[in-house]
Amino acid sequence: MVISGRRWRELCRSRRRALDHAPGLARGDLARWRRARGLAPQPDCLVLSASLDLPLPGPAVGGRLIVLAGADAPSARVRRLRAAGVEVRLATRARVRGVDVRELARRRGYRTVYSAAGPQVLHTLVAARVLGRLYLTLALRLVGGADFDTLLHGGVLSPAADFRLPELHLAGAARRRAQLLFASLAPVPGGGE
Repeated sequence: MVISGRRWRELCRSRRRALDHAPGLARGDLARWRRARGLAPQPDCLVLSASLDLPLPGPAVGGRLIVLAGADAPSARVRRLRAAGVEVRLATRARVRGVDVRELARRRGYRTVYSAAGPQVLHTLVAARVLGRLYLTLALRLVGGADFDTLLHGGVLSPAADFRLPELHLAGAARRRAQLLFASLAPVPGGGE
């Protein structure tokens, strides 16, 4: 599972005892599904960080914790994390690219990599054309305000990334609650050209 350094900081602030990057996987149906397939209770966690400004976590719940940073990451922060038992990998360029994530996953033998990171990491993966599927959950609810997040954050994609919609599911909701759309989007090979 890929998360951002920002998400790591949020997890460390909210869970004082252990870093649980995929809450809920160790219990219930998902836990039984993972056990039946010989999988660990939780997947490994790959943290993408530009600054390595990361608090030291408590013990991780489940899989290994790996940090992937740019080649020019501050060496003192690399040493601090490694001294705390965190595996730190450095990319070959100043910023982590989608191909760096794909290569690390290939070397580790991962069959599937899930990203639960934010708009910058999604941009990194889409720009490198390494995204195999995009799952979106849309609540049919409008909210206002000055602060919002977009799906992607980064430079203009050129060419644009085109997707097709192989699956769409509408989930009914309890009275007075918004319905949910669950969409599965597949990249169009060579899309946007």
